[in-house]
Amino acid sequence: MNDDEKEQVAEIVKDVRQSARFYRYGLKRKKEEAKDKAGAAEEHVTKQLKGTLAKCLPQMMYGFGDHKDTEVESVAYLESLVFERIASLAARCVENSTLGQAHGKAKVTAQDLLFEIRKDKRKHRRCKELLRLNEEIKQSKKSFEKPEMLEDGK
Repeated sequence: MNDDEKEQVAEIVKDVRQSARFYRYGLKRKKEEAKDKAGAAEEHVTKQLKGTLAKCLPQMMYGFGDHKDTEVESVAYLESLVFERIASLAARCVENSTLGQAHGKAKVTAQDLLFEIRKDKRKHRRCKELLRLNEEIKQSKKSFEKPEMLEDGK
């Protein structure tokens, strides 16, 4: 290689590295924006749904070994933890679904949720079972509705 070819190769390598930096910076910025949106969404969800689990959480806590008359502060704290966990899980699902799409609104699917809980085998198995049961229910509803539709047509 002569000096001109070496300079051209060095220039190409420099351009490729710069493009890679810009690409990584863009991905990093998108993730930060998604986290900011997720944080705002978590606060909104928590405020909007506050108190909705107040009836069932004390019963669940009692079922898991707490006192029959649970403290209001304990229920409120546990409720806030539940909402934070659900909101962060939903935010990660949205983030994963937006990374897969070029533009537009993110549509979270069951597959996005399964991807997020894939490491927790117990939850993953239960979620797949519930999805399977949901499909069975849909199919049985369809088969139940078909005879009625035939009777209406007579």
